[in-house]
Amino acid sequence: MPSAVYPRPSGVYLSTVSGITVPTGRRSQTWSGAIQSRSSMNVGRSWQETYNPVFAGKVIPESFLSWLRWAWNTQTTFTITHPTTPGSGIAPNGTGTGGVTIAAGQSGAGPITTNGWPGSTSNVVRAGDLLKIANVGYTVEVTDDANSSSGSANIYVNPPIWTAPAGGSAVTTTNVTINAILMELTIPDMSNAFYYDGIRVSFREVPN
Repeated sequence: MPSAVYPRPSGVYLSTVSGITVPTGRRSQTWSGAIQSRSSMNVGRSWQETYNPVFAGKVIPESFLSWLRWAWNTQTTFTITHPTTPGSGIAPNGTGTGGVTIAAGQSGAGPITTNGWPGSTSNVVRAGDLLKIANVGYTVEVTDDANSSSGSANIYVNPPIWTAPAGGSAVTTTNVTINAILMELTIPDMSNAFYYDGIRVSFREVPN
């Protein structure tokens, strides 16, 4: 059975990658024309990647295409990093360290209190860093820079944590993976019958 980890083989190179988008909040228009808006409990990140031309019939490209067809056909959930997101495909802009945990079970739109950071340090997380919290079924993005004090830091994230994880739940700050499925797969016609130019894949996070 193929691996449930998205392959990024050597020799298959990204051409473009979109930034991550998230579901919109809710809005409605009153009879007077005023707009009413509020946040949504809907979660899940989305993005798209396209790839440089790859030669048809070669082992590495055909293995990659075989995996894509399998994941598309079975709609299997897999883990993947976003190539340009701090804390996921690249290093976080904050300190980023192991051993960080939730101080106590917390939920809602307020900051989450975390422990395990180095001493009293500036910018242990920076806005835009991606985090994964054990027992929370989706990734969260830091919305404000945060400093630590005696190893503790209060961190604002989006989306909010709707179900409080247990105190002591681990917080992953580097190499954060996203549980996702394929939402679109486009394998173009071969150019000159030798290579595929512009394989396009769309991803959607699957909360668990």
